[in-house]
Amino acid sequence: FNFDIIRNFTSIRIHTSNLFTRDIYLFHSITIKNCDHRNTKNNHQIFLMISNDHMNISARFIYISFIDKKTFLISNCLNVILTFNNRSKWILISEVKFDSIPININTPKVITITEINNHLPTLIDNDVSNVHYWFWLIFALSFVILFIVSLIYTYIRWTQTYEQQTKFRK
Repeated sequence: FNFDIIRNFTSIRIHTSNLFTRDIYLFHSITIKNCDHRNTKNNHQIFLMISNDHMNISARFIYISFIDKKTFLISNCLNVILTFNNRSKWILISEVKFDSIPININTPKVITITEINNHLPTLIDNDVSNVHYWFWLIFALSFVILFIVSLIYTYIRWTQTYEQQTKFRK
């Protein structure tokens, strides 16, 4: 992606589809780096793994924040590489939004400052945790309803048995 002026990028939002019934899955990982290969000393790349979602087929925004990673990308060109999921035949991207602030022209062409705390890739979990939350909530609620129905059934059977015993005594 080429931009008209140098910008300080804080996040990227990618609107993608997860229509796995048609072999369209979320992309597996994303690599973001500067396009300028001349400055290799400060040309760090950001690599993120995207968690699989096999339950929700709706499209969603994947939000990648550089502030959380304590990484600053200042450039007029970004290279964004998306990798396929193993089962995916297609990646469907409908929108890419860059959150950025224009930088004064007197700054150097490309600057990447990064502080690496952990070398492991982080997982992005947008809306998947919500889906899992509702799934487990419905699952637990069904067990509660099943328990209440079994209590009612046991009570009815117990009262019928008690009534039959009183009839035999008379």
